[in-house]
Parts: sequence; structure tokens; C-alpha cells
Amino acid sequence: MDTSKTGVRMIAGICRQMGIEYAVFSPGSRSAPLVIAFSQIAEIECIVIPDERVAGYFALGLAQQTQKPVAFNGQFKS
Repeated sequence: MDTSKTGVRMIAGICRQMGIEYAVFSPGSRSAPLVIAFSQIAEIECIVIPDERVAGYFALGLAQQTQKPVAFNGQFKS
């Protein structure tokens, strides 16, 4: 599958150029183009976690452990 959204593909490509190795996503129709674009880049490991809060904390912990930035797509809700 491919995404037709040029901007989304550009974001994924820029993230790879900047050294992003991990991307954490919460599933949903709004994030589908991002998941598709990031999953097409072999150098970026995509991790899908259903709960948005857990995904956010997981991404933060991953960044702390690797000492590298982690792409995160999610929305915290109160």
C-alpha cells in the first residue's frame, strides 16, 4: 500500500534523514497515512501501541534509553 499524500511522505523522509530510527503510533484513521509512509522506510522501525497514553510513555522511554529522538503520533486525552 502507498500513500498519495506528498507531505506525509516528505515528513517520513525528513525524519529518516534526521536519524530517526523508531516511530511509535496509535492506530486510527488519522494516522493511517503516517503509518503507511513510515513503514515503507526500512531504516525506521514502526511500533504500534493501541493506547495513546501508553504509546506516548513508551516513545519517551525509548528516546531516553537510546538517547535518540523517536517519532510519535498520538494525542493525549484527559
